[in-house]
Amino acid sequence: MRFEKEHIHSDDPDVPDEVVIRFSLWKQALNIFLALLILGAGGLWVFYPKDDPGSPSSLWSYVLGALFICFGGVFFWISVQDFLNRDVQLVIGNGGIRRFSDELFLWEEIHDERIVRKGSGKATSYHLIYRCPKGTVDMTISGLDIGRIRLSHLIGVYRMRSIQLSNGIQNANRDNRELNS
Repeated sequence: MRFEKEHIHSDDPDVPDEVVIRFSLWKQALNIFLALLILGAGGLWVFYPKDDPGSPSSLWSYVLGALFICFGGVFFWISVQDFLNRDVQLVIGNGGIRRFSDELFLWEEIHDERIVRKGSGKATSYHLIYRCPKGTVDMTISGLDIGRIRLSHLIGVYRMRSIQLSNGIQNANRDNRELNS
């Protein structure tokens, strides 16, 4: 509803007819680096020489190190998969919105689109939420190569273009009917 109000957004000639959004390479590269740091810390805890390998503090070190290695390994694997994934995650344009696995939904079919912040502090993530014929879509945009402010701007511009196109077609149809009568 927010983007349907005419006075909020106007057409921006710098916005192309369609924007293709993928996973951000630099964000995923940063995640890979952080995962390697976690793996390194876990490795130090497990393999760093200890005076008494059987002491309770050494056992805690082994357990914590193993947990860090497991967490770092999973984090590393996910980050590498996202880094190598160059598939389109979201296409937004004059026609509507298409997610990676869905068909294109026209702007007339999309309602209540908004960008929402979930969580707080370091656990904050941003989500694009909208309603369409398949139900409510909740897609995280935190790892993508577009920011929330830019995406919000694009949604407003494309929504406005859709409204203007719809009004232009209705006006043209009305003019044709007047000419024919």
